[in-house]
Amino acid sequence: MGRIKTSEINNIVDQMEAPFSHLSIEKRQLLRDYINKEWDAHVSRLEVKDAVKPSKRIEQWNNMEKLSNSLGKMVAEMEIDVAYVFDQETGHPLSRQTPTAEEMQNEHQALDLRMRSFLVSTKVLLPSIYARSFVVKAKQNLQAIESVCRRGRDFEETLKSTGTPVQRLNHLRYMFVYILSSVFTKIFEAKPLATVGGPWEFFLAEVLSHLEKKTLSPGGAHSLWRDVRKFVDADAHTD
Repeated sequence: MGRIKTSEINNIVDQMEAPFSHLSIEKRQLLRDYINKEWDAHVSRLEVKDAVKPSKRIEQWNNMEKLSNSLGKMVAEMEIDVAYVFDQETGHPLSRQTPTAEEMQNEHQALDLRMRSFLVSTKVLLPSIYARSFVVKAKQNLQAIESVCRRGRDFEETLKSTGTPVQRLNHLRYMFVYILSSVFTKIFEAKPLATVGGPWEFFLAEVLSHLEKKTLSPGGAHSLWRDVRKFVDADAHTD
């Protein structure tokens, strides 16, 4: 896919019936600039919507789940260290006494046995209850992220099986064509009428054929414009 050149604009306009073929040089240049500006925006939307491709989205969900799982394991292995650092960073005072097993059980039901045993047997300053609570919540949040990732992946798998991502791509194309119709009206001062081989549909077929680097027939342009109108009308009715 690429931008449209001045020579291509001239070729398209020259093939149109009068008075469309009488378009001035200045307006032809303006037409080229309008089309390329909107095409660049369209291409950018497509790139952002690599989100549109289910395989890409599924890969992203998988990577995030793996990352959350690995981070959760690291936090679990270093939870006391993390709690100490959290106290130091926040300026929260460290605990001044070693709590009993019963106190630990009451304070943090979520703390695992290994950590409770370690804290009870260690006669050094302990991370504050506040810091330990932070670590517990951090682990819980990472587990929640893993769950969200699994649901997100399942959702994308469903979209992939129903063809919804393809519909998203089609809708982006419809948006570009609708904008192109406004450019046509602005430059040629004419309405984009749904007529096979008429000025607008000829223009649409030629411009898209150049931009997308694949031929769009007059019949294809007519069907496309019909679909765009349905899409725009349906969207207007949902507002």
